[in-house]
Amino acid sequence: MNGRFTRTLTQTLLLLALALLLSVQLFIAWSNYGGQAGVIGAGPARLVAAGKSAALVAATLLMFQFALSARLKILDRLFGIHRLLRLHSITGPTAAALALSHPFLIYGSKVYGGQETLAELWPQLLGGVVLLVLATIVATTLGRSFLELPYEKWKRIHQLAFVTVVLLAVHALVLGSDLRSGWPRILFVSLLGMYLALFCRVKLLKPAKLKSRLFKVTEVTRLNHDTWNLRLKPSGESFTYLPGQFAFLTLHRQKEKPCEHPFTISSSPMDAECISFTIKESGDFTNTIGATKPGDLACVEAPFGRFSYLKLPAFDQLVMIAGGVGITPILSCLRHIAESGVPKPLTLIWANKTKDDIFLESELNDLIAALPDLKVHHVLSRQPDYDGLTGHVDKTLLLRLIPNPTRNTHVMLCGPIAMMKSVRKEIRKAGIPRSRIHTERFSF
Repeated sequence: MNGRFTRTLTQTLLLLALALLLSVQLFIAWSNYGGQAGVIGAGPARLVAAGKSAALVAATLLMFQFALSARLKILDRLFGIHRLLRLHSITGPTAAALALSHPFLIYGSKVYGGQETLAELWPQLLGGVVLLVLATIVATTLGRSFLELPYEKWKRIHQLAFVTVVLLAVHALVLGSDLRSGWPRILFVSLLGMYLALFCRVKLLKPAKLKSRLFKVTEVTRLNHDTWNLRLKPSGESFTYLPGQFAFLTLHRQKEKPCEHPFTISSSPMDAECISFTIKESGDFTNTIGATKPGDLACVEAPFGRFSYLKLPAFDQLVMIAGGVGITPILSCLRHIAESGVPKPLTLIWANKTKDDIFLESELNDLIAALPDLKVHHVLSRQPDYDGLTGHVDKTLLLRLIPNPTRNTHVMLCGPIAMMKSVRKEIRKAGIPRSRIHTERFSF
């Protein structure tokens, strides 16, 4: 309980610190309102202050964006990367919208204008470039599916955000009357300094560190018609992780450009020699996973995530529900439980389309033999002739498989996003409260 309280307290303090920083930016923007109102009138002065507010808050959020997506271990432990990226997806468009409103508010006041030469206009033109780049980033992110934009091309466009921060800093320091001296300038420059330090750490130091401890692929195994298992051995010191956590894997394969993707570590942490990734063919990159060869090198950045039974409060019964390849973090947990021993009732409900989608059946049978308290149920949605459970995981099925949930029954749920949303609702209908349902999104 103390650990949970400390985590909640730290989360609250960090969010309050961000709110305070944004409040300070608003104070800076409105600090000269009275003086300007006496010169240009209350209405235009309000527009100027609102325009400055929009710009300063947008600049702060743009710099904050990098902290959200930089995979800082401390923030992952506190919030979880999936929550950080969800916030990232909200604050990004918000910052862009505020930045786009800035010139309309400022020039709508009719205070600025009259410059006639390019030498005088260049800071404003620089600001225009920032707005254009931001609009491009947001448009390609929100419309990525519609545009059918490959991940790698989208990623390169998204990285233009670093350019916008540099251009924005020049624009603000040249034109921002409130940032020309005193503590507001010191604060703004300090934020830029922290942003630069984080950039150097994430983009320069971390890649060099990862390349110094490469992993080597030792086995590539086909598990079924579209699922593969990669086994990797560290060339030097590895890392510690909890069962169910995930990693960012970059394979260095011959004649192919390295490409980074997140995958669950499906092996048990007690396997000290190697780590495993169980990967389903489901996209441009994963469709080529079978082309990986023993001897190929890989960078592994890990561990991340909080989806582990070791992170749960004390439980009397644990229900694990997986959809398709969402079994991988649960498989890691079950392997660890079998090796370490957790004498608690365990129920695994694994939903697939057909029997051909099931893999590692023999290992599941071994786990059942090793764990007398483990019950495994397969549910198939597209094989009506199956002699077991068919259909979808709903309230009726859950009440049948979990007839007596206790106060300390917890549920771990992992699978495709749509499946998790629907099953989560069914779990709650079955009487298990939201606080005892644990999920983690693995789609980035």
